[in-house]
Formats: sequence, structure tokens, C-alpha cells
Amino acid sequence: MSFNYQKTDTVAGHTGGDNRDIEFTFDYLDDDDIKVFKTDTSGTALVLGTNWQFQNKKQIRILNGTANVGTIANGDVFIIQRQTNVDTASVTYAPGSSIRAEDLNNNQLQALFSAQEREERSVPSTGGTVTGNVNIAAASIVFQGATTDNNHETTVTPKDPTG
Repeated sequence: MSFNYQKTDTVAGHTGGDNRDIEFTFDYLDDDDIKVFKTDTSGTALVLGTNWQFQNKKQIRILNGTANVGTIANGDVFIIQRQTNVDTASVTYAPGSSIRAEDLNNNQLQALFSAQEREERSVPSTGGTVTGNVNIAAASIVFQGATTDNNHETTVTPKDPTG
């Protein structure tokens, strides 16, 4: 699967000491919807303004030598990902307030972007490939027969790694 709302940049031909500029092509609503990671998305995102900054609407700059970035070197991988905030509506309307087309469009884009991201990052029921870590806490993986539910499943239950 090719990600449309994520850009992966692997550093090559870097001479050291310089910041790293990375361009991306996807649209977003708010600067806070852009997350930047070093290596993979399972860790904590780099901090806007501390570890990276916007150069323009579709280009960021990784700041060399900052905490969590370190010295940028060949082979480093940076991931720029759109993660649309859906905790609150893009625009909230009040009784008697005017409704602007731009506000309606932004609310629709917020829902659309969120749906696109969820679909892109999910594994379909027909199967797929998962990259990165999958953390399963206090649960088992149960393999059920394709057509028969008959108590003859295969269950994989992890042991406590500290036990």
C-alpha cells in the first residue's frame, strides 16, 4: 500500500551539520495536524518549533542537533504524517450566528481527512501487511476456522516477559 498522507524521507548524501528540508504533497487543515517522527511512528512525535519547523505550507525543516533529532546522518529516516485532530469540530456554530461556506467546507474536510487516514492506516478484513510494532496488552491471538465455529481454535497467548 502506498501512503498518500504520509511522506517518508531517508537521508542520503548528507554531509553533516546541516538542517534537513523535506517536501510533502498532501493537504491538511491546521499546522497541529502534521506530525513528524524520526525512524517510525511508534515513538513520540518530534516537537514543532523545537525539533522541526514549517518552511512553507508543504515543506518542513528538521533542525539538526536538537534533542530527539541529534546529528542528522545518512540512513536516518524521517516520517511526515497527517493526523487530523477530531477531538472537536473545526468550526462550532452558535444560534443566530452566520454560516460561512469556508466553515462548512472545513468541517467537511476534517471528516474527510480523518476518514482517509483511518482507511489508509487500517488492515482490511481480507488481509494485509503490518509494518512497525503491534502491541497487544493482556490479550491473545485466536485463529478461528474459516467456516466452522467449533471450539477447535488455535490460541497464541504471550507469557509475561518479566516472569
